[in-house]
Amino acid sequence: TKNNTRWNSIFYMLQSLAKLSNSEIESILLAGKKKFKKQRKNSENDNKFTYEEREKMNELILILKELEICTDILEGDEITISRILPTLFTVIMKIDLKSNHEALMAKDKTIKNKIFYFENVSKKLIASIKKRFEDIFDETIYNIAAMLDPNYGTIWIKPENKQSWISKLKSMSESWKDASKSKRKNRSPTSN
Repeated sequence: TKNNTRWNSIFYMLQSLAKLSNSEIESILLAGKKKFKKQRKNSENDNKFTYEEREKMNELILILKELEICTDILEGDEITISRILPTLFTVIMKIDLKSNHEALMAKDKTIKNKIFYFENVSKKLIASIKKRFEDIFDETIYNIAAMLDPNYGTIWIKPENKQSWISKLKSMSESWKDASKSKRKNRSPTSN
């Protein structure tokens, strides 16, 4: 069953806020300040929602959206062992907004560099995911299960690691085949 995490709650709030126009947000801010009558004097600009603030909000929404997708998949009733690694690797790749942007810039020289306000948040989230799931990342059974799932195959594996995992799978397959032959041979009656 779906469980609303703190991250997802923040995501839903920001997503709703992003749908509002700047003037609607400014009206809400102004109404809130009038209602609570803050002690300090507020300047007119305190009620303005700037372009930079909207950019920051949109960047955070991109990161939180990927976390929402990941938590929904991993918390779902239909989760199988083969979905775990592809889901984790996908969220790690997608929340690294700066690296993704740099890769696009390398392919298309018309794309300009940009500021990433939540680069440190992204890096900390990636480090946290890697630390939390480090045992799973190294466990052969999770890798093999994902590779054998027709929905994933090897598309989720980093190119530099792909051949190694394919070799491991082939080796395991050969050993299973040999073990199966050995069992059949031991079961067959011996002739005199």
